[in-house]
Amino acid sequence: MKKSFFSALALSIVLLPVAPLEAAPLNPVAEAAAKLKSLCPSIELIVPIAAGGLTDAAAREIERELVANGLSTSVVNKPGGGGALALNTVFLSRNQCTVLVAINSIVTLSPLILKLSKDPLTELTFIGEFFGGPSIIVGNPNGKYPTLESILKAIASGADLAYASGGIGSLASHIPAEMIAADLGGKLTHIPTTGGPRPMMLLANNEVNFTFGFASLVAPFVQNGQATILAHTGRGTQIIGGAPVESVSDLARKYGMALPDIEKNPVDLWIGSWLRAGPNAKEIGAAIATIIANTRKSATAQRLAEINGQTFPTPTSAPRNLKAERAFSARIVHDLQLKAE
Repeated sequence: MKKSFFSALALSIVLLPVAPLEAAPLNPVAEAAAKLKSLCPSIELIVPIAAGGLTDAAAREIERELVANGLSTSVVNKPGGGGALALNTVFLSRNQCTVLVAINSIVTLSPLILKLSKDPLTELTFIGEFFGGPSIIVGNPNGKYPTLESILKAIASGADLAYASGGIGSLASHIPAEMIAADLGGKLTHIPTTGGPRPMMLLANNEVNFTFGFASLVAPFVQNGQATILAHTGRGTQIIGGAPVESVSDLARKYGMALPDIEKNPVDLWIGSWLRAGPNAKEIGAAIATIIANTRKSATAQRLAEINGQTFPTPTSAPRNLKAERAFSARIVHDLQLKAE
C-alpha cells in the first residue's frame, strides 16, 4: 500500500534520534548549598563577642542565608579572653563545619598577646571577607570630656582618662586608643569588655570617658542623648549613620595636634570568616564563600553596611594578605608594648 506524505513524515519524526534530557544546571548558590548539605550535618558560626555588636549582626545575616538554603545553622557567641575562648572553641571542635566569624585582629593580632593552644594563621582556613571599614570614636555629651578636642588635649596633658574596648587586642577599639595615646605622649586606663553593647553602657553610665563602636550599636545611645559620634579611625570624611564623620587624624590636625602613627596606619578593620582545618576544608570553604557573597546582596546586609560606613569587597579587591597583616600587628604590639591584662 502506498504511504501518504503525512504518514511518511510522521514515521520519520518518530525515528529521529532523541537526545537524552539533561537536568537544568544549578545556580551557584544552590550548588553550594547542595555541597554543604552533603558535607555538613550542621554549621556553627562562632562569634568572639557578645550578642548585639556588628560582628554578631554580620554572623546572623550569614546564618539567615544558610538557613534559607536549607542548612542547619546556629550562631554561638563565645565572648571572653580577647577572642581566646572563641578561637579555642573552633580549634577543639569536632565539627568540620565550625566557622569563626570575627574581626581580622582576632586572627592576626590577638595571638601575639594571648595564650592560645594553636596559631589561627596555620590552623584555620580563610573563607573570605564580609565587609570592612572604620571604627568610630564615641564620647558622652554629659561627661567631663564631651568633645574629641577635650579628650585629645586631656590625653596630651597627662590626665587620667579611661576607655572601654571590645576586648584585649581589639582592632576596633584597643589598638586605635593606644595608638592615639602613644602619639600624644599620654597614658590611658583600658577597660576591656566582652564586646556587644557593654562598652556603650559603661560610657552612658560615665564609667569611662570614651569608647569605640559602630553606628548601628551607637545609634540608640545617641538618640537618648547619652553618646556623641566624635570621629572615625580611617581616612578622610566618610558617611556613617547617614552623616559625614571626619577622621580622628584630620580633626587632631585642626586642633593643633598630630597623630602621625594613626594617620600613617589608619585602622584597617574588616569582618571575615575562617574554617576549622580539615580534609574537606577547601570544598566547604568555597561553598560557604559563595553563600556569603550572596548574603552581601540582601537588603538587610546592604543597609547594615550603609549605616555603619562599611564597604563590601568588589571583584577587583586585592585578596587579604594575612601574613602581611600579622607582620604589621607584630610591629604594633612591639611599639605599643601590648600584653595580656
